[in-house]
Amino acid sequence: MNNEQNQLHTIASRLAKLPDAKKRAFREALQEKGIDPWKLPITPTDRTLSKATPLSCAQKRLWLVDQSQHGTKAYIITRDLQLDGTLDVDALRKAFVDIVHRHESLRSCFNGSSGKSVHVTIQNVDQFSVDFLDLSPTNDDEHNGTLAQALAKSRASYFDLSKDYMLRVLLVKLSEDRHVLQVIMHHIASDGASVPILIAEFGALYNAYALSQASPLEPLSIQYPDYAYWQSEWLQSEDFEQKLEFWRKALSNLPPADYLPMDNPRPNHKTFSGGEWISQLSVDTSNRLTEYCQSQNATLFMGLHTILSVLLARYSGEDDIVMGTPVANREQASIGQQIGLLANLLVLRSDVSERSSFETMLQQSRTYLLSAYAHQNVPFETLVEALQADSDDVHSNLFQVVLVLQNNKVENTVTGLHNLACKYLEHKIPLAKYDLRVQVSLRRGGLFLVWDYNSDLFNQSTIKWLADSFNILLCAMLEQPKASVHEVCALSNKYRNQLAYYEHELPMASKPAAMMMGEG
Repeated sequence: MNNEQNQLHTIASRLAKLPDAKKRAFREALQEKGIDPWKLPITPTDRTLSKATPLSCAQKRLWLVDQSQHGTKAYIITRDLQLDGTLDVDALRKAFVDIVHRHESLRSCFNGSSGKSVHVTIQNVDQFSVDFLDLSPTNDDEHNGTLAQALAKSRASYFDLSKDYMLRVLLVKLSEDRHVLQVIMHHIASDGASVPILIAEFGALYNAYALSQASPLEPLSIQYPDYAYWQSEWLQSEDFEQKLEFWRKALSNLPPADYLPMDNPRPNHKTFSGGEWISQLSVDTSNRLTEYCQSQNATLFMGLHTILSVLLARYSGEDDIVMGTPVANREQASIGQQIGLLANLLVLRSDVSERSSFETMLQQSRTYLLSAYAHQNVPFETLVEALQADSDDVHSNLFQVVLVLQNNKVENTVTGLHNLACKYLEHKIPLAKYDLRVQVSLRRGGLFLVWDYNSDLFNQSTIKWLADSFNILLCAMLEQPKASVHEVCALSNKYRNQLAYYEHELPMASKPAAMMMGEG
């Protein structure tokens, strides 16, 4: 840590120790000296000065979801790993006990009742244990079925947020030199960026304990409740109000969240019934898209956002396209190594007019996203409240389509564990939080797209049509970046032959708008 960082930490620590009544004046004095008080490192909160440990905004939302749904499998994060080699079970157990002790988020319990505030209690680690299942006596032919049932049963077990640890670990023994490790975290205490932190800490601790060494991990500078307390203070600041005002203007007069034509009527109650379709872009096409985005000083995500916006506009017949995307929201170094719910949701909006070209729309996406990133720490929950979006169990408040780009290449192995070879086991969980989620990842064979959809709303044939049309539209827009996005081709010959069916057999509201509009 250099001198400047040391000074900022000293200032932040001094601020944290002040009574609430004096903090405002101190922050104003810092601003007069050119120091942004909200960019100071988050420091440990003096718990004796606060009446209760607060929940973050995202935690409050998930607690309410859990209460209304009486627990839901849609908000757990699961990883299954196959461990081949000589496993030190005691070292594994000790490593996970240390992780739970190390992160208060995993020891948090949430208590409250309808109409009353929720409070957090931090339990000790004494009752935490790793569950163990020995399947080694079974025949090899029985392993796969029995293992799958055991893992599925564990995933289906609900978390009781009022008393459970927010981490569950199951170790299944298949033979002396093969085990399967299942790690499950509740989303209220974790997010996607927390998973590699958990795996890395497990690896470091396991290796140390397997070799009878001390923990190599440095103590955490703060805990998740310190972040939650910092956020509660920031929500009372002028900085928050200024950033919130940006979103009020950017998202004024939003269209309905469910603008996509559906194959089936929406059920009266929220469902998580999921389906999945996988598509892929060739290496050549993926490289061409990346290179074009770079030539326009834009990112790959901006290009994907533009293309998906155009596709959904042509499918729905709408020109105001809204979708969401998650962001890690870990800008401050002090929270970078936290296992906790720090991720936020950004609302993305595109104007897909008749005159727009791929080139102009890509620049529109770039401008919007850069501004959105600059205001990304405004909690999605406060945004919903500020926009007075209706909240119920049937619809998401602001969007029902989500785009995700995983920038890191997907790895199938975990390296560096003492005497063990490890790899992730893929498992399919048919759950859909949104009407449609497009998850893009970088792989050696090009861009890999997973289309998760609510199977109560859409038929698989419709999602396949969307996936195929996305690829065709992308290639056409790369060939004609200055042409109107409504004029370039978006359908394969196969689907053009289905126009007669849609025009004569389906009611107007159900027809894919791209089929009714010019195909180019």
